[in-house]
Amino acid sequence: MSVVCSICGEAHVKCAAVVDPNTKKFLEFSDGAFLDGLCENCGFVVLTDPEEVQTDIGKRYREHLASEKSEPRFAYCHIVRTDNYDGCEGQYIRLDGGPVDENDDRLIASCNGIEELKAMSVPSGDRDFTLVECQGFYTQRP
Repeated sequence: MSVVCSICGEAHVKCAAVVDPNTKKFLEFSDGAFLDGLCENCGFVVLTDPEEVQTDIGKRYREHLASEKSEPRFAYCHIVRTDNYDGCEGQYIRLDGGPVDENDDRLIASCNGIEELKAMSVPSGDRDFTLVECQGFYTQRP
């Protein structure tokens, strides 16, 4: 997969780079160049690489299993709301398929396990957010 817009999922995006203005020679990407950029459809947005996010989720999941010796029930993630874009925000996602309390403003969704969590990293019109980074897993929600 490639770096895409976190809202529409299209790969028609651009990001910042360091260029020598005298020679027009590309030098390097700036810090955080792949974190945000310009989407032809959506304007300035957070960029994401779903494959990289999924790999990171798997790594953090295995680390949690090794240290806690139990399945996690929650993931704390950075998400981008696709229905009302305002950058990234931290939210919990329930992993055991349990209910989401509409009054809980820090629990955005529920899924049935790690594979469904990974699928949330691919922008989709079926959800009002895209998971762009997993910060960690928890047996109990802090």
